[in-house]
Amino acid sequence: MKVGIIGGMHAGVQAALSIKNTFPEHEVVIFERNEKIAFISASISFMLGSENVDENEVFLATSEQLTRLGINVLTETEVDRIEFESKQVDYHKIGTKTEKSMQFDRLILAMGSGAISPFIRTDEMMEHVFFVKTWQDAQQITENIADFTNIAVIGGGYSGLEIANELAVNHKSVDLFDRQKHILEKYYSLNFSERIANQLTKNGINIHNGYELKDIHYCGDSDKMMVDFSDRPSNGKKYDAIIMAVGTFPNTQLVDDLLEVSDDGAILVDEYLETSVTNVFAAGDVATKSDVVKQGADNYAPFASSAIRQGTIAGINSIKKQVKFTGSSLTSALHFTDTNFSRTGITERYAEKNGIEFMKTSLSQKYRVDFLDDNLVIDAELLWSPVDGKILGISFQSANDVTSLANLVSFAIEKRQTVGDLAFADFLFHPLYNTPENFIVAIAKAAWTEFTQLQG
Repeated sequence: MKVGIIGGMHAGVQAALSIKNTFPEHEVVIFERNEKIAFISASISFMLGSENVDENEVFLATSEQLTRLGINVLTETEVDRIEFESKQVDYHKIGTKTEKSMQFDRLILAMGSGAISPFIRTDEMMEHVFFVKTWQDAQQITENIADFTNIAVIGGGYSGLEIANELAVNHKSVDLFDRQKHILEKYYSLNFSERIANQLTKNGINIHNGYELKDIHYCGDSDKMMVDFSDRPSNGKKYDAIIMAVGTFPNTQLVDDLLEVSDDGAILVDEYLETSVTNVFAAGDVATKSDVVKQGADNYAPFASSAIRQGTIAGINSIKKQVKFTGSSLTSALHFTDTNFSRTGITERYAEKNGIEFMKTSLSQKYRVDFLDDNLVIDAELLWSPVDGKILGISFQSANDVTSLANLVSFAIEKRQTVGDLAFADFLFHPLYNTPENFIVAIAKAAWTEFTQLQG
């Protein structure tokens, strides 16, 4: 069987690896328009910082590695059209006019996402206005950023915050503009949004919430730039550089009129990640992600973790439909200089908007025993259902690494577990790692106590 994969970033590469690891006898071809595959866009903030990142290691895989596994990788190749009925892909090598065709038994669409731009970036802006999505974007920023002092970051999502923070701790003057009222309000409660904002302010970042970008322009004949906003006057500040991180959109232009898509423009898929056309699958930023908590609801969540997971599943199912995609709980994390945030599941805002009943339990506790000098505190908010005690979501903050805790709760949410399930789970105790009643058990037990009191 021959499988064609359109797109060679996270989902596409993972799909190819999944096929070759599980069904090595099948032929796999990847079409990717860029020179390099599988760039980790989250690495851009590290490349701007003091982490001394090797630019050759910011990729999940290379074309050479995949070729050695028997995967045919066609880079710098543009797909012109897809004939779903005949499973034919028409394509050409960028820089040439010769069009070629290839037929497949199965297709996986993994074209990824593009950076949203509220304005047209002209050629003269290339050295002062940057995006944070592709390998080319990373090169442009790192080659120019040392010359800049005053920088505006547009967009308060994960990418914008990480970029702004790295610039600030490396002694740049940074203004962060976001159209939302609160930082990361889609993913965190007001309490945690304010905690994140406080960390950014502590690191010297000037935060401007409720600012929606209208336009960017040069200041007269100088190479400085100014930012205009809708319904707000300009702050009058002149910037050496503007970094755009206002979000992404699914790259579905190739198939917009051929497949069913969501309101966000993402390709609708079933539980096996198959599209509305038989034997055509979609994964990653082009595909919808069903909501783990509100089952049956479709989300657009362009997270690398979801792309990798969907790519793995789509690869297997393209050969034999046997693994279901159970949805995404949007597990994510942020690291600042001296603290970490992580979260999974839904927020209070989401629950209220979607009519989901919830209760909230908060806990602040040291993560290990008192006699250790470097003992650190974990703060958390746990959301759970007063109807059946099922876990709905959780957020953490600590100087300690709390990502593993978010992953654990994400799995509990996916498996529809209750606060009672976690409260009495069998977890290890060792003074180097936790307290006799570790943090997850402690907060779940507090919630379980509230739940049993509600039940009477």
